[in-house]
Amino acid sequence: MDKELLEVQKYKKFISELGQETKKIISIEPSFIYKGKRIRLDFVSQSDKIFLEKIFKEIEDNKNDNINFDKLKDEAIKEYTTAQEIEKIQAKKYITVKEFTEIYNYSSDWQKNRRSRIHDHLPYQQTKNGGKITYVVSEIETWFQNNNSGR
Repeated sequence: MDKELLEVQKYKKFISELGQETKKIISIEPSFIYKGKRIRLDFVSQSDKIFLEKIFKEIEDNKNDNINFDKLKDEAIKEYTTAQEIEKIQAKKYITVKEFTEIYNYSSDWQKNRRSRIHDHLPYQQTKNGGKITYVVSEIETWFQNNNSGR
């Protein structure tokens, strides 16, 4: 068996046996060479997957040597972080107007308009005396499914 293939198999087995918490604290630094430049990844994680996709898209689109790897890595980390934040918010039972905007990309004015409709209004809850507005995530998802014009 090829020595490199054996090493790859050992690496994959090692990674698959790690728990999620362990993966967060250990330091594995895989790397690859692109046009003579060593590209080091902090860890093969979801953000690295996004980073690699950005690199390959950039190579495909631009066909040049002037790829800003640091910029692509920063973009990948930002995309991953944003996705993680949205997942955390969506995992909540209730969300605020601001969180609704972050998840669904609709302004507070759009929300207010939909809440004030007589028919097919956006479902919401409001604390006593005209207080804070919140949404039940499951109700919002159902509302979007039933109102194709909403998205």
